[in-house]
Amino acid sequence: MKKKRCSHDYMSLNSQFLRKMKLTILLLLVGIITGFASPSFSQSNKLTLNFNNSKIENVLRQIEDQSEYRFFYNLTISRF
Repeated sequence: MKKKRCSHDYMSLNSQFLRKMKLTILLLLVGIITGFASPSFSQSNKLTLNFNNSKIENVLRQIEDQSEYRFFYNLTISRF
């Protein structure tokens, strides 16, 4: 009569353990990197504008004065 071995193979258990460890390390690294992420320029730059019935040219000029953004636009209107 042959002895029955356990249904769980040691290689299978080792493989599952390594897979869980890799996933744990990956999630840990993602969490650490996210925690140290610095805000980008667009998220930290705030503007205060108050316009009523103004031309777009004046609005863009005011944004340029308060920030480092530059706009290129054409004032002429072409009609087809």
